[in-house]
Amino acid sequence: MTRKITALAALLLAAALIFCGCKRDVSYIAEYDGAKVSVSDYALKMFTAFSSAKTETGEKENDVSAILSHEIDGVSAEQWIQDETLRLLREQLAVDAEFERLGLTLSDEDIAKSESSAETQWNNYSEIYTKNGVEKASLAASNQTTLKPQYIFEALYAQDGEKALSTDELAAYFDGDYQLFRIIGIAKRDKDGEFFTGDELDAQLEKANEYASRLKSGEDGDALVAQAEEELCELLETELDHEHGDVLESHISIAENGELFYSVEVMELIEQLTPGEVELYEDDESYYFVIQKLSAADNTELLESNRFAISYELCIDEFNEYIASLTEAVELTLNDAAVKCHTPHLFVLG
Repeated sequence: MTRKITALAALLLAAALIFCGCKRDVSYIAEYDGAKVSVSDYALKMFTAFSSAKTETGEKENDVSAILSHEIDGVSAEQWIQDETLRLLREQLAVDAEFERLGLTLSDEDIAKSESSAETQWNNYSEIYTKNGVEKASLAASNQTTLKPQYIFEALYAQDGEKALSTDELAAYFDGDYQLFRIIGIAKRDKDGEFFTGDELDAQLEKANEYASRLKSGEDGDALVAQAEEELCELLETELDHEHGDVLESHISIAENGELFYSVEVMELIEQLTPGEVELYEDDESYYFVIQKLSAADNTELLESNRFAISYELCIDEFNEYIASLTEAVELTLNDAAVKCHTPHLFVLG
């Protein structure tokens, strides 16, 4: 099978050279930054361009003539596919260059996955790839490039990155869309679920007021929540289902605006409080709640642990525009003879 494919490739190349009347080197499609860009990379991008054109035209079959019979965005489908192929090629070159500029590297695992995926693609579609001049190396390189934007984004929007959001911008996102608070629950029921009465209930209320006073006086809120949790576990004769060391998750509650993290009344109270303010709220069902409203600006660890999630939410469009600008800036010196030998109407889809 390999010999047949190799022989077929040689025949196709010979036919292409005769058809194009080529005496020039058509083994590369363009030059970029002093290096030659292979025809194989260009042909692989044309597969993607054809797939997009197929969607745009509504054609159901891999019929080159049918797809090329349409117009897309006011131009012939053939011109659109050629333009899209070059855009995709420039995008790959731009992403690779930016990845290198930032001093980034793929892990051995990333490379292994890319090569394994390329092997699978080649095993399944080598015949059609070979007909169009695609080599397996282009598959692996393209697979690797698809992984790089994530790493580029993380590098650019890291705390010390070129496009990093400021702490104020991160805090504004949290404070605009979320409620941050600490809440200490002092039980009004015993381990059997029976309500405390008399002196026992008074003691629990006194404990709640004491926690409120300690929070107001500036004691470490995380430590107070941890202490209250321990006491509650002793009372209910149970164990914590988390570690106190995870301060951000265990001791700070984060609720998106409108989310009923607790009852409607509790959430409305939290929304009305100002950052730092402490309030005692009696839940008629089971608890006295000691609530402290928080500000994201005062919790830098919280902000940093969510930096990439917030950056993605706020900046992904900006990032895509940045990649697009890098793509547009890629200047290719096209090898016209090779381009003429690899036009959409000569492409084979099946």
